[in-house]
Amino acid sequence: MFTSISVEERKLLERVLKRGGATLVVADGGEVKITTYYNTSPLRDSRVRHD
Repeated sequence: MFTSISVEERKLLERVLKRGGATLVVADGGEVKITTYYNTSPLRDSRVRHD
């Protein structure tokens, strides 16, 4: 799945995810990793790529 997000969208997404207890990590290659934690245990790991 490929999608493109702007800097503003990324900042908003980071803020919303942080409020929900998730983390958004953007790798150098453009891979976006969203991980949610409950008691430090990963519940879901979704990966999407953007250019």
